[in-house]
Amino acid sequence: MSFTGTQARARRVSRRLILLLVLGLVAMTVTTVVVTLPFLFFSYPLVVKNVNVASDLEQAVFLLAWIVGGALLLPLLALLASLLEVWRLSSGGQVVAERIAARRVAPDAVDSLERRLFNVVQEMSIASGVPMPSVWVMDAEDGINAFVAGHDAGDSVMVVTRGALRALNRDELQAVIGHEFSHLLNGDCRLNIRMLAALAGIEFLGKVSVIFIWPFSEVEGSLRHKLGFFLWWYVFIPVGWLFLLAGLLLWQVGAVGRFFARLIKASLSRQREFLADASSVQFTRNPLALAGALARIEASGQGTLIRHRYAAAMSHLFFGQAVTVWWRWLFATHPTLGERISLACPGFDAQAYLRQRSADSLGDQAATRKPMLPAELSGEFEWRAATR
Repeated sequence: MSFTGTQARARRVSRRLILLLVLGLVAMTVTTVVVTLPFLFFSYPLVVKNVNVASDLEQAVFLLAWIVGGALLLPLLALLASLLEVWRLSSGGQVVAERIAARRVAPDAVDSLERRLFNVVQEMSIASGVPMPSVWVMDAEDGINAFVAGHDAGDSVMVVTRGALRALNRDELQAVIGHEFSHLLNGDCRLNIRMLAALAGIEFLGKVSVIFIWPFSEVEGSLRHKLGFFLWWYVFIPVGWLFLLAGLLLWQVGAVGRFFARLIKASLSRQREFLADASSVQFTRNPLALAGALARIEASGQGTLIRHRYAAAMSHLFFGQAVTVWWRWLFATHPTLGERISLACPGFDAQAYLRQRSADSLGDQAATRKPMLPAELSGEFEWRAATR
């Protein structure tokens, strides 16, 4: 792909992102006005009386100003939340890796799987012509997944799950890493960081409403600690009921924000995965390895699912579908594994590949066993004869 074509594609995607964000903010603003109308209806006469608004014209102007002021408050909060996220992500991909509880891998790692990962990342860096990112592992994740993040190649991170290191052989891992290097080469990482910041704004009210409705999600400690919080929050100083009411009102607005956030991630991420798969085949010259990695994921019980609390917010970064979604045709951030396999390697037989891979794995295990010397064999036969 040419540099000019890549830039034109990035501009088209950015314009679509801005359009969908504006539509999401408009929909959330309208929802806010509709949700707060009953409250406005009952409280408005008292407010008008207290501020000494007498004439009908003054009352109409005051009502309009109140509605417009409330409507403008929401975009302002979304903007502030996005700016805060921009500041948090200014350090680059390391912040994203630490947010999802990844651990950096040292070049001289003792773990053989981590050494293999580091070597594969080095190889793909040379093959793609992209500077090597730092290497990280998510130890707590059994799903087979990976992602790359950063503003540019200089501050980017390559993050792989422990499940991927265990489940994939070297060629399959190389294909997955090659896919992620394509995102670096084509500028997708910069767009993904921008999307994280932008979506933080329209998802802000949804997160706040969940905290108001169920604050225990943010309370750490033992069950006794959480029970004490419940008593103070809802019994001794029952301010929690006010937050619960506010959370129920905000939840409806937050649901609209979550809808548009998922729609944006799905519409901007899905097609880029096909391009990254094609680039992976170009880097590795091995379409069978990519198809095999996808087949291995499809055959595994865990798949590509990530259990971390930030998995949904970062789902568009990953190699595969990181969270379960309803209405996959609308909200899925990735194409189906079958679609990706058929495009990466037409005519690929997943069952035959997995059978051959299993046989090769058993052969490798047998080859690594220590062979018995002739003297050991004679001793083994004598022991068996004596025990009969």
